[in-house]
Amino acid sequence: MIGFGAMFGATVMGRMTLFIGRFNFLVNEWVPQVRSDWSNGIFRIVAILFILALVVLAIRAVKKPKAKTE
Repeated sequence: MIGFGAMFGATVMGRMTLFIGRFNFLVNEWVPQVRSDWSNGIFRIVAILFILALVVLAIRAVKKPKAKTE
């Protein structure tokens, strides 16, 4: 039981370490890069089209027709 608890704790701490590392990357490296790229007109158009496509796919997923059961 102690061994299981130690393994579980190590797994949780490992995942928290990965999460903190990814969050640190996003905040300190990725966001400043996106801000500098946002001034480019092509990047803006591609980003807006990507977001629009995601919204359309989400709406289509919600409005799936229900199968008729007879």
